[in-house]
Amino acid sequence: MIALIMDIETEQDRVSFQKMYESTLRLFVGVANKMLHNIDDAEDIVYEVYEKLAANYGIYKKKPLDQMKRLGVTMVKNRCINLLRRRKIMEVPVDEETIPEEYLADKETDILGDILEKESFEELKEALRALDDEERMILTYRYDGRMKVAEIAEELGVTPKNIEYRLGKIRKKLREVLEDKLWR
Repeated sequence: MIALIMDIETEQDRVSFQKMYESTLRLFVGVANKMLHNIDDAEDIVYEVYEKLAANYGIYKKKPLDQMKRLGVTMVKNRCINLLRRRKIMEVPVDEETIPEEYLADKETDILGDILEKESFEELKEALRALDDEERMILTYRYDGRMKVAEIAEELGVTPKNIEYRLGKIRKKLREVLEDKLWR
């Protein structure tokens, strides 16, 4: 905890962050543990979330506690989902001997499709890395959290028009990065 608050500039903000931390810690760990079924991984995820919140506390400090809880829970859930996805990709071995023969009939086409799908996914992940944290957060709210533009605007304390504008810029940026990769 001490390492987290050292990045926060003023003593007043440190105290505010500590209060938020103390009132949300059990909730965040509970959500992460429920999703991961592993307390060590849950605590690691929650620490990452608090690191992100502390690093950007200048943005978040004016938000009411209930908004911080919703934001933190969303961040925890997204990080848990990402961890579970990474594990699933790494832990699912394909044992061709157990696959029925009728599914192996068009094996060449399936392999090509898998390669293309994996390549597209990797390109998308790389394109997302070109976005800054706030842009990724807005996309996460909109598409992963299925939040409406008005809800995102309320969460971030801006107008819905501002969010629409930002989403347009983010989509354009992603499109440019992906098109650039396509033409290389």
